[in-house]
Amino acid sequence: MTKAEQALVALEDADGTRMEQASYRRRLRSGELSVAEVLLDPPYVLRNMPVVNVLQMARSYRRGGVWLERLGREAARDNVNLCVALGKASERTRYWTAQRADRGRHLTRLAA
Repeated sequence: MTKAEQALVALEDADGTRMEQASYRRRLRSGELSVAEVLLDPPYVLRNMPVVNVLQMARSYRRGGVWLERLGREAARDNVNLCVALGKASERTRYWTAQRADRGRHLTRLAA
């Protein structure tokens, strides 16, 4: 395979990844999918995304916001790292964040 062909394949893969991420973003914002569901059972396409970016995907703003600042302070207080990639986040981090991401829901157990 030539370098040009390799580059084309890489671009197609990246485009597919962006399309899947956009699909998750739409589903999160529409309420079809909850943030807790994504955090507790992370889809492959989002595993390299930092936890905080997954939270931002579900909100209508791109950066900042009072809610996110408050969550960041709570995370620091509880020794939770929201900047770790979702696929590398500990079960504790994912569960802690899921409990707070969907404030209206009470989670009783982790997803299998």
